[in-house]
Amino acid sequence: MKFCVILLACLCLIGCDDSSTDSDSGNANIEVVSKTFKITEKNDYYWSFSWQTELENTGGKDAEVFYKVNFRDQDNYIIDYDYESVEIRSGQQVNCSGICPIEPGKAIQVTRMTVNIGNVYD
Repeated sequence: MKFCVILLACLCLIGCDDSSTDSDSGNANIEVVSKTFKITEKNDYYWSFSWQTELENTGGKDAEVFYKVNFRDQDNYIIDYDYESVEIRSGQQVNCSGICPIEPGKAIQVTRMTVNIGNVYD
């Protein structure tokens, strides 16, 4: 059952049309505290974009949070993305990180990163 919930949440994140969003969006109880990325490897096949974000649960309940990390160009279009889930206890902050490999022809266009909060489950 948990796999079905995770799969459904991931599909919802993939289907989000956030191409016009200029800032991070969030659930009322989940906030993006910070975010950063850097290129940690370059080769002929991909560039590795290592990313970190800190999320905070300001709600009154523990939550499983699904979020999407978008790598965008200067016109705010999504070049590529990564999505993850994390459990956050009420009132706590968590540091999350990952690596997103992007093909060099697309990677050279990336200028910024945004974090979108998707589904949140108690």
